[in-house]
Amino acid sequence: MRQLARTYPGGIFGESEPRQRFLRSLPANGRVLEIGCGRGENCALLRKLHPQVEIHGLDLLPPAEVPDFVHYRQHDLEREPLPYRDAYFDGILLIHVLEHLHHPIRLCSEIQRMLTPRGSLYVEAPNYTSVLVPSFSLRRHQHHPFNFFDDIEHVRPYTKQALFEFIERCGLHLNIVANARNWLRFPLDLIAFPVALLRGDRPQAVRRFWNLWGWCIFAVGTKEETATGNRDL
Repeated sequence: MRQLARTYPGGIFGESEPRQRFLRSLPANGRVLEIGCGRGENCALLRKLHPQVEIHGLDLLPPAEVPDFVHYRQHDLEREPLPYRDAYFDGILLIHVLEHLHHPIRLCSEIQRMLTPRGSLYVEAPNYTSVLVPSFSLRRHQHHPFNFFDDIEHVRPYTKQALFEFIERCGLHLNIVANARNWLRFPLDLIAFPVALLRGDRPQAVRRFWNLWGWCIFAVGTKEETATGNRDL
């Protein structure tokens, strides 16, 4: 499993408005884990929104590539249990990770175990409709996937029902499952997408296209208050 998280700048015109809304909803003095944190783009946005939050991250990157404010552990999700105590996190982020895993169900009991009562999980993954997109030849050397299988490390896309099933397997109450669009940016993307194509800017074209197409879906689940756990430091 490589670096998993791929994000873009925050703000109202950032990549995923639902993702930003979830980050804002987290406790200002809580403890949050991002599974597949990459180089910390989401962690940086969370820190900007909640300067006092304690941020943890897991990935395969060398520690030197992850910001110092992240309590980081180098970890292989496919091979190892998660190295945290029960009822330890108020929030868990799982952003563009599931599609890389061969055995995602292994995470479910761990997520349920690590969340505090009333703690929440945010999951974001490619929609199954991402396999219907043509694999455009625009500047292939710039990378970034139009079609789901343009990324050779992708295993499978997800449906909204599949994200619901994942949330349920985690033992959580489903709050919402929907497309992860940023509707505020939608009109701008209608113009910016063809401009990026004309300029030969594949990363920008992909970014705009993902929002227009509804390339990503998300789900939020919450652990019931009746759940028990010991949140020792």
